[in-house]
Amino acid sequence: MPITPIPASSDFGFATASNQTWLLPVGQSLTGTDSVFYGFTFSSWFDGTLIVAGTIDVADRGIDSPAEFALNSHHVIVESTGTVTGGQEGMYLNYFEIAVQNFGTITGTAAEAIVFNGPGSSLFNAGTITSVSADAIAVASDDTIIANSGTIISTAVAISVDSGSTGATITNAGTITGGTDAIVFADNATGNSLINSGTISATSGPRAMQGGDSANVVVNTGTLVGNVSLDGGNDLYDGSGGGTVTGTVFGGHGRDTILGGAQADTLNGGGGADTVSGGAGNDIVIGSGGNDFLQGGNGNDDVRAGGGNDILSGGAGRDTLKGFGGDDVLDGGQGDDFLVSGIGSDVFVFGLNAGSDRIADFDLQLDRIDLTAYGIVSFAALSSSIGGNAGTGHATIDLTALGGNGLLTINDAFGALTSGDFIL
Repeated sequence: MPITPIPASSDFGFATASNQTWLLPVGQSLTGTDSVFYGFTFSSWFDGTLIVAGTIDVADRGIDSPAEFALNSHHVIVESTGTVTGGQEGMYLNYFEIAVQNFGTITGTAAEAIVFNGPGSSLFNAGTITSVSADAIAVASDDTIIANSGTIISTAVAISVDSGSTGATITNAGTITGGTDAIVFADNATGNSLINSGTISATSGPRAMQGGDSANVVVNTGTLVGNVSLDGGNDLYDGSGGGTVTGTVFGGHGRDTILGGAQADTLNGGGGADTVSGGAGNDIVIGSGGNDFLQGGNGNDDVRAGGGNDILSGGAGRDTLKGFGGDDVLDGGQGDDFLVSGIGSDVFVFGLNAGSDRIADFDLQLDRIDLTAYGIVSFAALSSSIGGNAGTGHATIDLTALGGNGLLTINDAFGALTSGDFIL
């Protein structure tokens, strides 16, 4: 396809045919001050390419593809020497399947830097995209792909996605910085995906990412500064590849899977039957509502269930497990753990390497202690290992004498344990 240079005397550029490539050369500028016109307009043509190696700096939109002429795809390339600045939007793109590649600078002054209003659009950014007063990138269409290895920054939201049917996929290996929030996904039919190996942060707002009520997928091997709110839907947050969050991951409603990384994570499954695993580090793992599976992993973890019949596993380390409401199963795992059953008929499970654990509130009428890992044939065989302290009122079970490792202390149960309190 031939390359057509934009005339050097022009204040504005217009597409004049389909299937052509237009070039704004290095050192050349489109600097119209009339707010009626845009820097470059694709008009009624289709399948064109605009290469910006020079400067577009106009009072209104830098590059425009008006909705009344939304016929087909276009391709915009901003070279490393190129600059696109709009007094309003930097780019306002209504066509189907518009592809933007930015190696330079795109700026929206009084509005967004880039607006996508056509389905199947894509952005590859290795440069800088900035809005000083609105969202840096606003997506109002389906099936949009954004890949960032550069910088996206806004005083409002860095990337906002409001698609109706098919969601967006955002891949970040660079820096995305928002003011109020960094990334906001609204509801759609299929959900959205965020794959981060870079840094995503909100400077003045609470969230690095805000999801909608559809199913969202977040895979984080980088850094998220701020909370991650997955909201409704059956969501996945996976930080097990080494990602960090300097905030809380909230699952919201739905059946969520939340996997922490190597650092100290705060993970809250929210409503619904969730699977929440802290991974390595000293984590806070919270179940809230629903029948949850909560796992602390390695480290000294704080594992808290809510309402519902939950399974709590401490893993290695000195953990605290709290069942609260519901009929829960609590397994401290290896290490010296502190276990609180709360309300309900709860089961405390101890393996051969349980360590020196303590049950704070054993209910002699409702709760039971599971020692099946020890192969004890009867309560009579167990009773010789049961002791305690009459002064404190606490009972003990010598797990080492039973072939394991550790000492179990049961508060306020001295002399009161019977065969009905055990699962053997």
